[in-house]
Amino acid sequence: MNVKVKKKMKKRGFVIFLSAVVIAAVIIGVMNCVQTPQAPETPSTTHSSATSSATAAATEATNSSTEAPVTTTASSGGTVKKLLNVEPLLQDNYPSGCEIYASVTLLNYCGFSVDDIEFVEYYLHTEPIGDDGENYYGPSLYSAFAGSPELGYGVYAPSLKSSINQYLSDYHSDLTATIESNCTLDDLCKRHINSSRPVIIWGTTDMEEPYEYIDWVIDYADDQSKLKEGDIFHWPTTEHCMVLVGYDEEQYYFADSLDATVVSYPKEACETAFKALGSQAIYLA
Repeated sequence: MNVKVKKKMKKRGFVIFLSAVVIAAVIIGVMNCVQTPQAPETPSTTHSSATSSATAAATEATNSSTEAPVTTTASSGGTVKKLLNVEPLLQDNYPSGCEIYASVTLLNYCGFSVDDIEFVEYYLHTEPIGDDGENYYGPSLYSAFAGSPELGYGVYAPSLKSSINQYLSDYHSDLTATIESNCTLDDLCKRHINSSRPVIIWGTTDMEEPYEYIDWVIDYADDQSKLKEGDIFHWPTTEHCMVLVGYDEEQYYFADSLDATVVSYPKEACETAFKALGSQAIYLA
């Protein structure tokens, strides 16, 4: 073998060696590229809990904003057959004005946006209570609120109906406040609660039988009054107005402004108190 041939063979050998090195490098690179990817780090327990809480909160908010106006649930008194989703108000600005808060509660349930101050300033008809040293004088509650809502004696269905209807007229509503009388609470539940209509009713505090009265001589009565001027008005000191919102087998449920909560009382006691106050009720339709 001559020198040229040897040089060519050396050169070829070097090329072959270099090629082998390159091929090996390529193979190693390919193997690295096709390795199974490492799984991502598992989130910490705290982060997972926070995410779950956020999701739950969002779900709760959504459910709350779309809550149905009628709900069914369970209570110690039995299965609730009907309970309307009515938000009670607190009679804070007008401590003697339970009828005011019942009216505002009913109007707001029907989609209006009214507060106690607007209702009193523009719609509530009041007449004063006074005395001459011997007798007290004041309006028939069928005709006006007796005294002031801060320290007064209340109002009955006919006058309150007029106040509510004036509000509805001012806001161009097709709804009308209507009085129900000569009925029972059971009748009201069948006619109105079952149709998702809450009802203003007159009863007593804690639905106890009236036991004490304050009397005055009527000096104001309109054509809505069952009594006339000069008659004596007997006002039960425990008179209270609430919104009937539901019932079950044993109890009636009311939105009560005394504590801004939904309360319930045995049916028999409620019927007795309701009858004692003249079986008065107002609904909107």
